[in-house]
Amino acid sequence: MEIRKIWRVGGVGNDAEALSGISALSSSLGVSSACAKLLYLRGYKTIEDADNFIKKNGLCIYDPFRLADMQKAAERILSAVENNEKIAIYGDYDVDGVSATAVMYLYLEDINPTLKLGYYIPDRFAEGYGMSAAAIDMLAEKGVSLIVTVDTGITAIEEINHAKELGIDVVVTDHHECREVLPDALAVVNPHRKDSEYPFRELAGVGVAFKLITAIETLRVGNVNQAIRNVYEKYADLVTLGTIADVMPMIDENRNIIHYGLLKIRKNPRPGIRALLEKAGTTPAKCGTTSISFGIAPRINAAGRMSHASHALELMLLSDCDDEETADALADVLGEYNKARQDEEQRILEQVYAAIDETHDFENDRIIVVAGEEWHSGVIGIVASKVVEKYGFPAILITFNGEENNGSGCDVGRGSGRSVCGVNLVEALEASSEYLVKFGGHELAAGLSIARNDVDNFRRAVNDYVRSIENEEMWITAVEADCELEAADINMRCAEDIALLEPFGISNPTPVFYLGDVNMVSSKSLKGGKHIKFRFEKDGVMFDAIMFNADYEVFNYTAGEKLDIMFNLDINEYNGLNTVQLIIREIRESESHTTALNKERERYAEIINGAEFYSEEDVIPNRDEFAKVYKALKFGDEGCVSEKRLRILVGTDVNIIKLYVILDVLHEMGLCNISREAKSNLIKYTVNNVAVKVNLDDSALLSRLREQQK
Repeated sequence: MEIRKIWRVGGVGNDAEALSGISALSSSLGVSSACAKLLYLRGYKTIEDADNFIKKNGLCIYDPFRLADMQKAAERILSAVENNEKIAIYGDYDVDGVSATAVMYLYLEDINPTLKLGYYIPDRFAEGYGMSAAAIDMLAEKGVSLIVTVDTGITAIEEINHAKELGIDVVVTDHHECREVLPDALAVVNPHRKDSEYPFRELAGVGVAFKLITAIETLRVGNVNQAIRNVYEKYADLVTLGTIADVMPMIDENRNIIHYGLLKIRKNPRPGIRALLEKAGTTPAKCGTTSISFGIAPRINAAGRMSHASHALELMLLSDCDDEETADALADVLGEYNKARQDEEQRILEQVYAAIDETHDFENDRIIVVAGEEWHSGVIGIVASKVVEKYGFPAILITFNGEENNGSGCDVGRGSGRSVCGVNLVEALEASSEYLVKFGGHELAAGLSIARNDVDNFRRAVNDYVRSIENEEMWITAVEADCELEAADINMRCAEDIALLEPFGISNPTPVFYLGDVNMVSSKSLKGGKHIKFRFEKDGVMFDAIMFNADYEVFNYTAGEKLDIMFNLDINEYNGLNTVQLIIREIRESESHTTALNKERERYAEIINGAEFYSEEDVIPNRDEFAKVYKALKFGDEGCVSEKRLRILVGTDVNIIKLYVILDVLHEMGLCNISREAKSNLIKYTVNNVAVKVNLDDSALLSRLREQQK
């Protein structure tokens, strides 16, 4: 089964109305035509809408009390604060949960520094996700009278009932999907409630917590606008971390939060964020969504994956009065966890790839299921994502660590799965549930536990299910670009204009552009083969590019080739100099060039079968061209060469028809033994030692071709 990859490039074509609108945006806003086209394609078609989007005018800030149960939640928490009750904040171990816990903790501590305040984040390995009765018992023993959940709690029906029986009030703040029955908490604040009238449903968990402290602040100061200003000034940076890391849509209220959060980080970073950015190789002044996604978030997540999330929370709770050495030391700890996570990820990945290559039946099995020993359960989800990315199939990884059993002496493993669009992972697990101890999750990501002796049966069952629902469209991977650029568009002005559309993320993704028929001037390996640096040229314009996480050893393109590329337009700063740089996302042989080559191959078949041709088609080779091909074969790696490689060695002035004719004549005259594999375009050959001089004019094929030429 072959996974097909197709390219899709957006645009407006020759639509006169669209072209006129793009021109009006460009001239009225003073932005490049490429930026104007991007705005138009993303729905900002009027000058007013586009200008507001760029300048972030009228950013959405909604009244927090429009969220259901917000009044009850804010009043109960404020009462507990004023009466010095013992409060526990119950969070999650990912970035969203850690930042939400930090926001709630810091705010409550700020309004009452003597408050009896604590937090609880479960251990990923010992407890798993969500609330537990054991944790609630422990909090009750400590005298906690109010639990405020952040980024968790919406499904904790039994646990919250248990808390009520112990006399503990619970306020739930969460952003995950609600079930039919909500937990019987004092208040449940979640924009996904069916009865919610809140205008924006896509807040992160930290975003919901942020709205709650805004509501509490409103009760304190008596004015919602003043409350909004107060909490944005102090906490928008932490809310930004969780919102970006949880991959929430970068629109509406989230765009507002992230805009102000990034400004705060750049101008006045809190010690923990500053330290993490510096450990990631950047500075607060340069912080953007990418810095958080790939610099800060993995380090915070690594604490919960490799040890305990409290290490990350301690760093986030540092205030401006804490010394930099403390922040740096804690950031170093997170860096060590992240390095350990990366090492473990690579170790598992190598074992998984080897197992897949050895055992997986790609022709018949549509879900990759691999089990291993002593794989870190906090890492296998990341590895599963990489497997999906590489092979295009859903993947489930299972680790057996000998920690659990199913009551019959058979150990139970933990599994983590990732899927592709069209294959609902939870439905696939449901169909195979007779072989599972438990499972849960979402359409594209899920977790499970399974007894060792059920793995093979589960593998068969889950693949039977997918085969029963599959269609060809499931196994097509689409890569998309917003629109095509001209070579002349690749300049500093265009790159700076595109940056006006930040912050980028879900619903406002980093723009991807397409450029076809570029000439590859050069390529070289960076970072020991992990990345590739390019020099491209088109229409007389030279530009530099880099492709991250690309294996140079298997890179299949050579200087002189024509390529199509999809890329982000980036500004690279080095030694105080800013230059435009392309970040390559996808690369392939030029489609137009490939189409032309296929036509040449078809024409060759016609000619070799007797069709007449014109001299302008340049079919009959001269002696120098014969010599070029023969030398390329004789002094090359004898045995096998790709048609593409041979074309580059010989020169693109020798077309495919002529190249094939030369190979046929060399074979006919006994100079070489040559066979071609049409499907792979591989040329297998041996060069013969011929004792006598060969006269190519004696070739019967050449004589026949001369007669066919008109």
